[in-house]
Amino acid sequence: MRDERQAFYPIYVADVEKRASTLLRTGTKMNHDVTCSREGLLAFRAQVDQWDQVYVAKLKEPKP
Repeated sequence: MRDERQAFYPIYVADVEKRASTLLRTGTKMNHDVTCSREGLLAFRAQVDQWDQVYVAKLKEPKP
């Protein structure tokens, strides 16, 4: 029996000023090669049906 939790690599968004982090719910597993631009554009690879897919998303601005 395989431990599926080992196959899930969560992505967290860190706010260094507030010293807080938030889990980014991607619905994917095997997340890797995560990168983020200064403009808040996030890109990462994740395994879907045994194939790697590339995901790109714009992070939302936090509510004041």
